[in-house]
Amino acid sequence: MAPTEETERAFEAFITARGYRVAPMTIDSVDWMVLTAYLEAKKRNDRESLKRVTADYLTLLDQRFEYSELAADGLFGHAIPQVLLLHANELNADNFAAVLEVIEKRGYRFVSLEETLRDSVYRNPPKYTPSSDWLYQWSVSLNKPWAPPAPPEYIQKAFGARQTSK
Repeated sequence: MAPTEETERAFEAFITARGYRVAPMTIDSVDWMVLTAYLEAKKRNDRESLKRVTADYLTLLDQRFEYSELAADGLFGHAIPQVLLLHANELNADNFAAVLEVIEKRGYRFVSLEETLRDSVYRNPPKYTPSSDWLYQWSVSLNKPWAPPAPPEYIQKAFGARQTSK
């Protein structure tokens, strides 16, 4: 079943009634994709591959921050408080200090979700798009291009192979 605005709103109402809140995301670290290559290298105890995957992940994370910053400026004419999607997984746990360093070098500080959502850009985009990526939804609504940096091809291949083997 394809997602629809009605099903998403119903789900949001369902979880809100249980004390949870949906947070719009503006930066997807794609750690969920990189994790496959990382775990494969870890399983093989391949230290060189672990270093490569980690370095490529941190570079990609920085690139995706930059892309989202530029996209927000292009969409809204100003910087916005960003919301990073970062999963609790081995990749981030093993490299958390380096992830924080990427964030801090870009000049970010941590604030509450309530403070972030006060910005008017976090009101619903005019056009529904089935995606959890808030900036992508706004890009579609405003007919703006959307092409964030992708992980290196070897990471995409590892992820694709894992998906087809399930």
